[in-house]
Amino acid sequence: MHNIPGRKTDASAAEWIADLLAPGLLKPSFVPPVAFQDLRNGNRLRVKQVEERNRIQNRIEKVLEDTNPKLGTVDSGLQSAMCWA
Repeated sequence: MHNIPGRKTDASAAEWIADLLAPGLLKPSFVPPVAFQDLRNGNRLRVKQVEERNRIQNRIEKVLEDTNPKLGTVDSGLQSAMCWA
């Protein structure tokens, strides 16, 4: 819709969109069903929680390595010691 060259204002754009919408030249926006929206929101929340868990785990690992014991020589996986699965 906005690929037409020329100066645009909100009023002229709204008028133009209304002119296109009246005879059905525009297709409506896709709005997924509520169940699909809930699934997307759940996935986003899970991704954020996993990222936060990894961020915290990396911070703990860095603090422990900065304080001297190298975790690579003691235990190859800090995750097994933290019991976060």
